[in-house]
Amino acid sequence: MKEWKVRSLVIGTGLGALVGAATAFLLIRQAEKTNKRPQITAAHGVNISLGIISLIRQFLEMNTGKE
Repeated sequence: MKEWKVRSLVIGTGLGALVGAATAFLLIRQAEKTNKRPQITAAHGVNISLGIISLIRQFLEMNTGKE
């Protein structure tokens, strides 16, 4: 594997972990303020997944020149 591939994997993994940890931290903080346990439904999961897929597609389209 070439150096840029390894670097891309390491940076992507690190950023994904940081975003996940920050999201969990904010969710916990909000739950503590409201004294309510977070209610995450399957519909929330689907909406979040579709948003993430859309974001990934936008990154991939950056290299192809599509808009």
